[in-house]
Amino acid sequence: MRDLVGRSSVQEVVLTAAFFILLTAAAYRDFKERKIPDRLVAGILIVAAAGVFMGQGPNIASRALGAFTASGPMLLAAIVRPGAFGGGDIKLMAACGLFLGAEGTFLSFFYSLLLAATYGACRAVYKKGSLKDQLAFGPFLALGMFLHFISTFISTFYF
Repeated sequence: MRDLVGRSSVQEVVLTAAFFILLTAAAYRDFKERKIPDRLVAGILIVAAAGVFMGQGPNIASRALGAFTASGPMLLAAIVRPGAFGGGDIKLMAACGLFLGAEGTFLSFFYSLLLAATYGACRAVYKKGSLKDQLAFGPFLALGMFLHFISTFISTFYF
């Protein structure tokens, strides 16, 4: 994503805006209905494919690896412990990995896990739930990707 932020062409800005619009819609639907529609995931796949064809963002190898960087462990966790992650979360992360590339996916997923764990712990401490409560993870995925984007943007201009 460093290339995406470092040299902002019109195509890069449009692709990034489309990505975050679709990602925000997926996070909202997950928050409200606990379901991420496949059409939003398909839209993110289309945006990622457009980035490949336009030569924008990470290279193809990084994008392919990014599709499995977080979604693979999420799928494994869902198999080992049913309910750990929903199928929509796994598909969303795979599609986003194709857009972000391996490094961006890893960092975004790390931020997402950190945010979700912090939120869950705070909920448990303030007696609004327990550590075993299930959370809609889509909003945390979206926030993690946004944090990654902002941190990349800031480091490009200031470091």
